[in-house]
Amino acid sequence: RFGRAEYDELFEYATEKGIIAFSTPFDPENAQMLCSVHAPLYKIASCDLLYADLLREVAAIGKPIIVSTGGATVGEVRTCLDILATAGASNVVLLACTLSYPTKADDANYRKIIGLREAFPNYLIGISDHVEPEEHMISGAICRSLGAVVFEKHYALARDMGGGTGFSMTPDDLKKFVQNIRLTE
Repeated sequence: RFGRAEYDELFEYATEKGIIAFSTPFDPENAQMLCSVHAPLYKIASCDLLYADLLREVAAIGKPIIVSTGGATVGEVRTCLDILATAGASNVVLLACTLSYPTKADDANYRKIIGLREAFPNYLIGISDHVEPEEHMISGAICRSLGAVVFEKHYALARDMGGGTGFSMTPDDLKKFVQNIRLTE
């Protein structure tokens, strides 16, 4: 729901704080707006995996691209990668994802990471994880042990802030999450 002014403010603040800010464009015009605020990379949502005009626009910008693959077949991921490569993309990360918000731990199917690694050995693989935080915050460690190198988790200062924060990590959760990944490494 942000407009250009909000993105300007957000990206400027992130830069001041040493945070790499980026966003998910949902159409070619939004991709160009993000380019104008100097987004250093782009994320393609699972629902836009085959939106060829958007993929070509983002690829032409020449920045790294993160592609969420929730719900996609290997063939659809391959088609996405072909479109991106033809349009000039050379730095693409694939995220395994379960399209459930929140995802029950039993439904997470983190083995998707292995499937993506096997199907696309020349790409970095990560996880877009929507599993509800648990006391020990081990999902990142599990994913790292399976080969994930990029981790997407929802984050909020508190889970009761509204707007889908009920399954977001808090600052304390994030600290445990990162410590467990580092321990696994």
